[in-house]
Amino acid sequence: MAGIDHTIIYFHNGRLMRSLYKPAGDSYESVIPFEYSRDAELIKPKASTKKMIPYSCSTGRFRQWFGKHFMDLLPREYIGYFHEDGIRIFTYQSENYNAIFYLKDDESYVMLGGYGHYDNVYTHFFGRGYGEELERKMAKECYRWLFEEVFSYCWSVIFRDRAYEDKADLFRLQEKFHYKNFWDMTREEREEDYMHELMDYDE
Repeated sequence: MAGIDHTIIYFHNGRLMRSLYKPAGDSYESVIPFEYSRDAELIKPKASTKKMIPYSCSTGRFRQWFGKHFMDLLPREYIGYFHEDGIRIFTYQSENYNAIFYLKDDESYVMLGGYGHYDNVYTHFFGRGYGEELERKMAKECYRWLFEEVFSYCWSVIFRDRAYEDKADLFRLQEKFHYKNFWDMTREEREEDYMHELMDYDE
């Protein structure tokens, strides 16, 4: 299949990036501080913690039998975590899409990638010639979904033994990625978010 079907949507400090590269003399070099595949799978550094998310089965005898014999044939989800030298990376991998969340000091990068024909609306429509306005609107919605659904899920799996009260840590971490939940916004921030429906570019 054409390479365009393998799509990555990338963000820097909460803004949509135009390019993954910058000029370096007569050539170009990557601005991304980690290695990744064309489907946004983290290559280096390797996740120091990686957890497989198993499918759950009920206590029914048939489902137990089915799970024992066939669950290994079904696709799996993986969540990874890397934390070293002030760098924190959360990763999510599945058959349908992958995500990388990178944070160091005040710098953050977020990637969503995968094969565009699979079950992710953002990788399916992004970069297909529908125009800048649609892509910026889609990018803002995508970023919200990444943090409300994917990142919070990764955090809950990695830190599942922590007390519920520690969810404040999750919200603080999300803010470092320049994301704030609607209910944590001030009235002015909510109005600004509502009026500004297109994501800004990281110039």
